[in-house]
Amino acid sequence: MNSSLIARAAAPIAMRRGRKGRRGNEIASNHERDIIVQRRGESVLEHFRRIYLALQPVDPSEVMPVIGVTSSVGREGRSTIAAGIAAAMAADLEAPIVLVEADLESPGMHRVLGIGEQPGICEYLRGEVELATVLRQIADRFYVLPSGDAHGEAARLARQLVSGDLLMRLQSSGAVPVLDLPPVLPSAPDRLP
Repeated sequence: MNSSLIARAAAPIAMRRGRKGRRGNEIASNHERDIIVQRRGESVLEHFRRIYLALQPVDPSEVMPVIGVTSSVGREGRSTIAAGIAAAMAADLEAPIVLVEADLESPGMHRVLGIGEQPGICEYLRGEVELATVLRQIADRFYVLPSGDAHGEAARLARQLVSGDLLMRLQSSGAVPVLDLPPVLPSAPDRLP
């Protein structure tokens, strides 16, 4: 794949910011898309920056190939954390950052970022669309690949995602992938029989 994949992505989508507080600082609203906001003089982005910097290789010549974010069960905020890490990396690094929604069974990134769910990775894996069609630009150097609609075949598509060349294609284009992975456990322990 050539490096023009990132350049051919869809038009930018603005991320919503928090509302202004009494002191003029931006404060977070209750909406999940409010990732980059001001609170007590420090950007929430700074908290996500600390996470990705803690994962940086010690040797600066080494490239961080992929970051994956998961949780034990669903609804613990992993999509918000993954989006925050990707936004911080995009703000700091020269390389394009691609947030990959790898939770094909229970997607939520489209709600976090306020973008359309389809087309997405599922449609790409089924050969219905090109990769550049599903790659959406959120901000400068910040892109997302939403999961799309698995049509009840999430397990098969997830296996295809793991064994396919998608990550290699992104990395060869110079992008750094951040994966929003599915939860480790299939359901919460209190829901198990």
